[in-house]
Amino acid sequence: MIFAETGILLLKGGESMRLKSLAITMGLGAAAGAVAIMMMPKSNPTRRLAAKAAAKVEDAACKVTDKLTNRMEM
Repeated sequence: MIFAETGILLLKGGESMRLKSLAITMGLGAAAGAVAIMMMPKSNPTRRLAAKAAAKVEDAACKVTDKLTNRMEM
């Protein structure tokens, strides 16, 4: 993997396996964080903030999916 100054990830050769490992590791980290947040009481401000952030991410993902679907149908 080569990271340019622009932050763009360039893949060469067999780098896809490393990228897959990175994605799996990031997913496991997110899952562990989610478990820690879910163990907090519902009245905890951190848990409320995490719920709001998750809702925003879900909305953004839905918008991106809708745009991609619309462009593919054209």
